[in-house]
Amino acid sequence: MRIEDKKIKSLVSLSLRGKGFTLIEIVVAIGLMVIVVLFAGSILKAGIGSYRTAMAQAEIMQKLRVITQQLDSDFRGLRKDAPMFIWFEKGPNGAADPNRFDQIMFFADGDFQSTSNNPVIGNVARIYYGHSQKSLGLPNKDRILARRQHISTADTDLNNWPNPSPANFAGSFITLSNDFYEYDRISLSQWQAIANDPLNNPTNVNQIITVCFGIGNRPAIDLADSNTLHLLMTERVGSFSVQWSYPYTDISTGQTHLYWWPSIDPDGNGDFSDSDFDAMLTDQFGVYFNTANLPIISRWFSPNGGGLDGAKGTYYPAAKPAYPQALKFTFTIYDSRGVFKEGQTFTHIVYLGE
Repeated sequence: MRIEDKKIKSLVSLSLRGKGFTLIEIVVAIGLMVIVVLFAGSILKAGIGSYRTAMAQAEIMQKLRVITQQLDSDFRGLRKDAPMFIWFEKGPNGAADPNRFDQIMFFADGDFQSTSNNPVIGNVARIYYGHSQKSLGLPNKDRILARRQHISTADTDLNNWPNPSPANFAGSFITLSNDFYEYDRISLSQWQAIANDPLNNPTNVNQIITVCFGIGNRPAIDLADSNTLHLLMTERVGSFSVQWSYPYTDISTGQTHLYWWPSIDPDGNGDFSDSDFDAMLTDQFGVYFNTANLPIISRWFSPNGGGLDGAKGTYYPAAKPAYPQALKFTFTIYDSRGVFKEGQTFTHIVYLGE
């Protein structure tokens, strides 16, 4: 064999051996591939998690804006010469239960329009905020915050709801109608007369309280019934509390400061023994403003008459202001994706002036 043929044969042999991989090379290649896939998967998972968190946060912030903007709009026109009612209700799960199911009703000026096919338009309305009827029995993330709006109107073509005569007012306020109609055939001055009529006031005020705040008289919202959706404010609001402020002078120090009442933990030290609810000896009670100063009506009282101030262990002054300086709204909002398991809690203060 010639030398040239031997060289060619040797080169061919080397070329054929170079087409294969050793076991070590294959294992290393597979290991590198697994690392790349795992790394890429981690990045993808982190990206999806960040996206879900961002979307959940955006959803919560959108709901926050809806609530705060509506509160600001309504209270911007607050009629301080009209009645206002606040019902305080603590969660049922012990002293440390952070949930509140408060309700508030007041009167305001503004540009209001009903959602019916033949809309009612007016510049004065009776407005209510509170959880819907079924909400209290649902998990935190499924509760619904409601808003009632009753526009004051004198339109004689509308049903005479409720009876505008102060003497006949009691008994004319029907719970179902209170949800169905988005108007009142009662002017603001008639409401003022009803709330302060010396002859019929106890009966009238009790009727308002019973229908608007009584057990089972919260707004009846059914998401499957479009006729009830005009009452819907925001979904997935686990807790909704209202506190009103007044200046309090501490007897021990002589210093006067703003106090928010009622509070479950007034000094924020984690000790609930000074809860205002415990001091009131009940987890549910209410206060009414700008009505005749009456005795307690089924756990309701007027601030002008004084009352027990649990945080201080004393009776607060009977000369407490006739109307709050400010209102503090605290609510916990949940997202539909369940990203924030405990929800997010926000506080919004509305200043009412001196």
